[in-house]
Amino acid sequence: MTIADQLNAKGATPETILQILKTSVFEASDDRSPDEMKAVLKRAASDPEKVDQALKELEAKPELVRDIAMMWISFAASDPEYKDAVEGAIDGADREMPMLEIGAITLIALYAIYMMGPDKPIKEKTTTKWNKDGSFQETTEAEYSRFDAPVKALLGIFTKGAGNG
Repeated sequence: MTIADQLNAKGATPETILQILKTSVFEASDDRSPDEMKAVLKRAASDPEKVDQALKELEAKPELVRDIAMMWISFAASDPEYKDAVEGAIDGADREMPMLEIGAITLIALYAIYMMGPDKPIKEKTTTKWNKDGSFQETTEAEYSRFDAPVKALLGIFTKGAGNG
């Protein structure tokens, strides 16, 4: 069953997607606390102040946070290192109250971008898309060569060799 099939079967909502982001990123990061995530991001940033600026920008753009959540789910579901975390997060979604505190979810979204960073080359990309009718669709592309401009700008905060987590 594909990730899109799992999301469709779950009847995933925007809140469910954010819950899956939260749960899977925490698991994939070895259950780092938000403070630990922020410290990792600041160590990995070429300029630590840009992390705080990026978080403020993300707080003002909830649609970008949702896009990042879908990018993370697609990325992590196709990466053997993170696949179980995403599938488990989908299975467990809606069993607990969703975390919707914007500051925390934006930090998790930025950490997800960091985890998808430039040191993670992708040969094949599977993308899960949320359709307007509420269903999900999955597509696979042979080469993953770029992020969209807003995500590229956020990814640009982190240098390839800085801080290793």
